[in-house]
Amino acid sequence: MRRTIGNKATNLIWLKQRISQVPDFIIIDPAELVRDFKEINDRIRLLLEDPSSVPIDEIQKAIHEACLDPKGLDVLSSRLKGLNAKKIIFRTSAAQEDTAAFSFAGMYRSFGPYDAALFDFEDVLRGSWESLYSERTVSYARVRNQPVRMQNFCIVAQEFFLGVFSGVAFVDPGERKIVLTIGEGVQAVVEGENAHTNAFTYDDVSVPAILRNRISGETWKRFLATIKHIAHEKERPQDIEWILQKNNFAIVQTRDVTVSIYGHDDEIVWDNTNIAESYPGITLPLTFSFIRHAYSRVYPHFLQLVGVPSKNIKEKQNIFINLLGHIHGHVYYNVRNWYEMIRLLPGYRFNKDFFEAMWNPKKKLSEKTHRRKSLLSYIALAPLFTRFLIKIVFIRTSVARFLGHYQEAVDSFSKTSLTEKSLRELKGYYLAIEDSFFSAWAVPILNDFRVMIFHGMLRRLVTSEKGEDEANQIISSLLTQDVVMRSFAPIEDILHIAHLCKESTDMRAVMTGDENNQHILQYLRETPGAKEIYEAIVRYIDAYGDRNPSELKLESPTMKERPELIIDLIKHYIRSEPHNRTNEKKTHHDLYLSKLDEFKKIIRNKSKMAFPLLWPISTWILATAKDAVATREHLRLLRSSAFGIARKMFYRFGVLLGHDNIIFSSRDIFYLTREEVLRIADGTGVNSSVAQIVEQRKHQFKRYRTDAAPSRRIRTVGYPVVTRIVADTDEIESGDVKTFRGIAASPGRVTAEVLCMKEFDSALPLAGKILVTLQTDPGWTTVFPLISGLITERGNILSHAAIISRELGIPSVLAIERITDILKTGDVIELDGNLGTVTKKND
Repeated sequence: MRRTIGNKATNLIWLKQRISQVPDFIIIDPAELVRDFKEINDRIRLLLEDPSSVPIDEIQKAIHEACLDPKGLDVLSSRLKGLNAKKIIFRTSAAQEDTAAFSFAGMYRSFGPYDAALFDFEDVLRGSWESLYSERTVSYARVRNQPVRMQNFCIVAQEFFLGVFSGVAFVDPGERKIVLTIGEGVQAVVEGENAHTNAFTYDDVSVPAILRNRISGETWKRFLATIKHIAHEKERPQDIEWILQKNNFAIVQTRDVTVSIYGHDDEIVWDNTNIAESYPGITLPLTFSFIRHAYSRVYPHFLQLVGVPSKNIKEKQNIFINLLGHIHGHVYYNVRNWYEMIRLLPGYRFNKDFFEAMWNPKKKLSEKTHRRKSLLSYIALAPLFTRFLIKIVFIRTSVARFLGHYQEAVDSFSKTSLTEKSLRELKGYYLAIEDSFFSAWAVPILNDFRVMIFHGMLRRLVTSEKGEDEANQIISSLLTQDVVMRSFAPIEDILHIAHLCKESTDMRAVMTGDENNQHILQYLRETPGAKEIYEAIVRYIDAYGDRNPSELKLESPTMKERPELIIDLIKHYIRSEPHNRTNEKKTHHDLYLSKLDEFKKIIRNKSKMAFPLLWPISTWILATAKDAVATREHLRLLRSSAFGIARKMFYRFGVLLGHDNIIFSSRDIFYLTREEVLRIADGTGVNSSVAQIVEQRKHQFKRYRTDAAPSRRIRTVGYPVVTRIVADTDEIESGDVKTFRGIAASPGRVTAEVLCMKEFDSALPLAGKILVTLQTDPGWTTVFPLISGLITERGNILSHAAIISRELGIPSVLAIERITDILKTGDVIELDGNLGTVTKKND
């Protein structure tokens, strides 16, 4: 064939000559099928003479006017029959595609798989041709400063290979690691970037858990050997598309990798194990930009508070503004930057371990070994260490001062009318409030570090003799006993409201009837006999109306905005017998005494002679850890109120921008970033098409919601390659059922039906069910008394879910990957909070 056939076709020919696992194919030259092919290409060449303009519509029109040759189509039909394929897939192979410098991957169209006897090749031909000059292709070229030229192409018709998994392998002949993306079925190679895939870095020969039981070990070994052989033969990194069957596999494409996939300078490791509790699921741009800015302000203030020199803080400014990432709509920690920040504090070796123990990342970060510090270095750090220790140990004064400052700011805000402020005045007031909160919030961060350090010390004492699972049980029981937590105040108030309703026959009938929540709330407001109940509801919303599921997302509706939301909660409490803390206290206390005795034995075993000295120190560490956890729960309640203030102010920005027709709806404000909103307010915005930006982001985030969520830990390398570390669920075969293991967060054993809830819905029947969800935040507290057990995909023994479930005596198991996909509503399971296992009973 004299004409250029493109690198895709060239690479397929190369593959077919070297390996047997390439499905049969033929190469179709459009010049043999289109009578005026040369004339059409000459027209396109003339249309592209001006590099500043690409008249896509005119090019598409020229292609549509092309005349096909019936004799050429008959010859093609005979060639296709020669493939002896039941199904055929067609791919465009263009001159510019898969070059060493630019891949143009995913830019050109593929078609099928089609039944070999039922397809319209004219649509395939014109579609392939048009894709050479589509908006996507033109945009890709422009971004990379590549001219858009007339280019030759061919079409590859290939036998369709049906598999159970498919994906892409990034293989470097000089590296042991292979980066794999894996998707169910063949979507990963048919749909490309639109497919739902998981990905991970792989350097083993055993079958990954995601493929286990569906791909044979022998097939997997042959597959790995083949893709390594391809990269070795090519003598450069390869991007290889593959399909796996249980006992066979196919290689359908290979291309040179155009960006480094192993360069550590471009590698970022992300983990959302901890932060997903506060920002579960999809988080909109306003919230992410707000918290990113908050972190960049609050953590430098914290470091300044504990005495880190200003020079050191300024040098790390780039770290503070990049502590968080936004990956496919999900919030992640930038792992390395957190470690770098911890390094600014004295005692990095210990703090790093304590940080990981509290954070419980999916995988600990491997670091280069640093030289040991000299004696002079340690002496120089002494003042910083002393100040840090004093601030940590004597934190109560700082907390009291913070609470006073916080209350003054809240009182001042409550007296301010936002409706009287212009857009510019609102911006000035917002920045003043923001500065007031961010400068003071160093104290809650200091307490978080107190939790980290004393929990770390406690864990180190216990794990010196106990395994991880047993240590979790001991620590979790010790930490919550006899601690007064403000988190339970909303539960007690809802219990009181439900009790008032139960006492009145009329109120009980109203609450258990068919009226919608808004009508019920209106009835309570207008009925004299319901005055006490309505006033209790008003007090509850005033005190805790900002404490709702996903309360730290500015876009989340709250009871203060939608007071009728409280009615569902009251209904649940009336219809069920919620867990009562008073009823659980004796059992909980007995367990505490048992674990305290175990703790005492651990300390005595360290040194019987030194025990009289070690035990008071150990109990002080325990008491401080308990106080730090309780203080953190109290400060979290204040944090939800602070976010409530930010939510009100940004919503007011939305109202003003909506009035001026800058956005279509006041809630569209949540699709803009903090910086964009403030720039609009002072007239320094550079884009006048704000409403179009919002609509574009709505479409983007709608897709994020339907896509599979990224793994807990992911790795991004260069651009645009994104690799995700797949979290393999720990499965234990147990007869005819499967048992899944997580963290034993709260003791007890229960068998009940599952209610699977990926997003909070107060209308669902919670009573007596085992709640299975991605994660919970403090806004879920009021539903805990209704459930019989709790399972989450995220969390650790210091998570809010662990603390509240322990105090209420609700068995809970946390951190079981993909459990919301494994279990379905209505499944009957046994949850064992002592062992940290979940067993399906109805398979």
